[in-house]
Amino acid sequence: MGNKAIYIYTRSGCEESQSLKKYLSRDQIPYHEIDISRSHDLESELLGLTGTTITPAIIVDQRSIFGKKKRAVFSGYVTNKSNIKRVIQ
Repeated sequence: MGNKAIYIYTRSGCEESQSLKKYLSRDQIPYHEIDISRSHDLESELLGLTGTTITPAIIVDQRSIFGKKKRAVFSGYVTNKSNIKRVIQ
């Protein structure tokens, strides 16, 4: 996990956000949570990154062995569960 940074955009009351956090915590996968319900600016940031305000949104930044940065972006946990697991593990 050292070459990956995981950011999750959540909203209070969002069941999928809670499910994603439980999954990440259960498997001891470190992440940075950004709760967009606290700020309109954060919601705008999410919209700029993903083109939507659907939560949870998962952004995985990773570096290859050559230092090249790659980003994976997912909107929604349930519909992207298998792809998210593949990217973060």
